[in-house]
Amino acid sequence: MNHSHRTLARCMPAGLYALVALIVGSSVSMRAGTAEFKGCHARWGENELVIGNSLIERKWKIDQGLLTSISFRDLATDSEWLRQPGRQPAPYPGGEVAAEARTVSFTTRSGKSSPVEEESLIVEMAARGKAASFAYRFQIFPKSSGVTILFTADSPEVKAEVVNAPGQDDAPKGLESADGGKAKLSKTIPALEDVVLAPYHLRFTQVELLDQSDGRNELVFEKEWLPTKETVEVSGNVFFSEDVTTGRGLVFLKLAPLPHARPERSAWDARAAEGGRRLTFAGHGYPYVLLAYSGGSLGRIAALHTYQRQLRAYHPKRDGLLLSNTWGDRSADGRVSEEFILKEIEAGSRLGVDVVQIDDGWQKGMSGNSAFGK
Repeated sequence: MNHSHRTLARCMPAGLYALVALIVGSSVSMRAGTAEFKGCHARWGENELVIGNSLIERKWKIDQGLLTSISFRDLATDSEWLRQPGRQPAPYPGGEVAAEARTVSFTTRSGKSSPVEEESLIVEMAARGKAASFAYRFQIFPKSSGVTILFTADSPEVKAEVVNAPGQDDAPKGLESADGGKAKLSKTIPALEDVVLAPYHLRFTQVELLDQSDGRNELVFEKEWLPTKETVEVSGNVFFSEDVTTGRGLVFLKLAPLPHARPERSAWDARAAEGGRRLTFAGHGYPYVLLAYSGGSLGRIAALHTYQRQLRAYHPKRDGLLLSNTWGDRSADGRVSEEFILKEIEAGSRLGVDVVQIDDGWQKGMSGNSAFGK
């Protein structure tokens, strides 16, 4: 029972309180509130939201229903990642959001939100106004080092203008601008995260993932930037910034299709500015998470694997199975027969295959891919 519910209990008969609690559930207004579940915690007041677990804790300032990141503590290493509050609200829908007093409320729940996930604490924040309203969904697992966020806005999204940014038509040619080449934003831009990092010696890395393995053999590429005056804007689903002196870092992961396949697209997904110390992530419409890690590449891989295991708990009889597919020999449906499949199963057993998938070309009936014609 949170604080606001305890206050109600002292002021009304037990039966009436039970009725009110049934109607209200775990939804509370902007009065201070808390929630806890298996080591995960959340607390909020008029001006601040805090969410964390035994590994990390994040804090945001609340102003007119918009959030600005003010702290990201790695509790495992007792270190603070943010040098100062973000330069702008994030998540932010873009354009000129009207200044107005929005009604903010919180709802919490815990347990499994899907049959395959591990248990988690979920905090939902609603900010309702006349000109614009926002909805936030925060999810934190006991074993993962980040908070998954999904943001939606009931307001128009307007692209921001960028001036004096390297690569722009209006940037000085062959000259260094007075601010050392830093990008200046003429207005607050659409963003999911905007953080100013404390470490100086940061390496920013874009991980490019590709699909369509029928035409590609190489599906993963990395591109790195050490501290530089240029502002880097790149697309993708996975990025990380690592302190090269300590091996500690932050991973940004967007739970979305690859950029070319998204119904909701953005010009870029990650921007690294000011020598990589200011990171801005964009592209609304999908959940995302910022994960802390230590231990260099091995720690980063462990953090990502641990997070994946929260989204889909591993069960040996269901997950991690080795599958073979009969389409790979390009014989199409002309080879799909009892004799052929029995040979596939025999060969698969020698290789340790768990599942043999019978595939005659992904179509129903005969098509142009059929060995027998249409």
